[in-house]
Amino acid sequence: MTSWTEWLISRQVVERAHALLRREPALASAMSTTADVESIRAATSSIRHIATACERYGDRTCFVTQGRGTSYRELWQRVQATAHLVTRGDFIGIYGPPSVEWIVVDLACLYTCAFSVPLHVGLPAHQLHLAITPATLAPIFCADRVPPEAFAPPLV
Repeated sequence: MTSWTEWLISRQVVERAHALLRREPALASAMSTTADVESIRAATSSIRHIATACERYGDRTCFVTQGRGTSYRELWQRVQATAHLVTRGDFIGIYGPPSVEWIVVDLACLYTCAFSVPLHVGLPAHQLHLAITPATLAPIFCADRVPPEAFAPPLV
């Protein structure tokens, strides 16, 4: 594709996006402002980027799982509450299928400068033992229930 064609296509995409925003006021009001983006970019670390986004977008939905929404504010509150259970420099095991809880624990580790160690639910016990033993995991956060489909073999 030539640069002229690329420019024309990208220009058409931009024009269609602007038309969509004019037709859909709810979508337009949900868009980030330049001030939002700049305040997030001004953060000095990954966790500050996330914290700033959670502060800026507080009541907006961050995740929807099993029909239930989690707002940015709720996510950040859960991260901070979980962070009290984590000590700086610890290796924290996370055992369960990918979920909002997994993200909360992972962000709590980032928040406290701990190291998250994901443990795939499909691993046999002897392989889990190999992952857990040398890491000297402090706590291991486990899912309450693990659905059968989560026990698919890990991607290698």
